[in-house]
Formats: sequence, structure tokens, C-alpha cells
Amino acid sequence: MRNPEARRSSAGQGISRTPPLRAPEIRRLKNGCAHDDFTEREPRHNSKLDTAESEAADNRETMEANMNRKRSVMIAVTASCVLVVAMAAVVHASPDKKDKSSGRLLYGKVLDPQDNPLPDSIVYVTNTRTRAVKTYIVGPDGTYRFPALSTAVDYEVYAQYKGLKSDVKSVSQFDDRSQVYLDLRIKTQ
Repeated sequence: MRNPEARRSSAGQGISRTPPLRAPEIRRLKNGCAHDDFTEREPRHNSKLDTAESEAADNRETMEANMNRKRSVMIAVTASCVLVVAMAAVVHASPDKKDKSSGRLLYGKVLDPQDNPLPDSIVYVTNTRTRAVKTYIVGPDGTYRFPALSTAVDYEVYAQYKGLKSDVKSVSQFDDRSQVYLDLRIKTQ
């Protein structure tokens, strides 16, 4: 490869250096052309190519805009789903007092005056709002159990044994205990 800065002298006496390069020669070297007949050309204008290039650029911009729009929609949908799940978790985690309607347990024993259990006694629980009655026949140990009573209702409780009846006791809706223990005593003598 020839060095453009080095030229042979007319006498053929070897290589001598020439003065520094001027601007056109520097441009030729930067453009990769080292020969002397380089001339800069004007860019060609082809209207079909320009139109095709501008349409391609427009198509790229449209595709990018559509992708950005789709990305934004996906982000919005994801954020909405996360928000709905979070709200559901909050609502489920803090139930209202009325929602605890299946949470109260009423239990206890039916006893005689000497604290002996009275097997085969019947315990009655009355809903004071609807007057619905639930019954329970106690076992040999004298215990009874009424699970899942509403906390939004008052109840009246009493027991019967061989025609004898205990005093009526009340369970108030304002009593916030989830488990209520009541002994029911029946005078057998």
C-alpha cells in the first residue's frame, strides 16, 4: 500500500517528505480514498427510494407507538389485578361484626344442686328475634354444646329434667365473647 505522504522525487533518488496535508487530502484519507482523482459527489436523489425509506420510518414509528400502547395497557391491567387482590385480602382480613354470625359457641353442664350431672336432660336455646328453638339432649357427663350461634341475636337458655325446669338464662348480642359457658342447675328435691 502506498503512503500518500511519501512521493518519489523526479530524479528517482528515494523517498522524500512533502509538506503537511491540506483539508481536501485529509477528507480523502478519512473517506478511505488515497488516490488523487477523488472528487466529492453530491448524494443521489431517487424519489422512489426516499418514499420507501420514509414509509419504512413511518411504519417503524407506528409499530413502536403500538408496542408502547400495548405495554401501557398491560401495565394498567396488571396494576388493576394487583389492586383487586389487595382489596379482597383487606376485606377478607377484617370482617364486620355482623359477619361473625357463625362464631359463637354456647356450652356448659346441666347439674343438680350438689353439682352432679343430670344425664338425658334437654337443653333449649331460643332465638329471641325469630323465636326459633334448638334442643340438645345431654350425655352421661351432663354437657351440652350449641356451636355457630349468631352474635347479632339474643338467646334464652334453660334445661328440663323429668318435668323439672332450670332458671332461664340469657346470652346477649352485646356479649362479645366467642365462647360462652353456662351451667344450668335444676332443683331435683
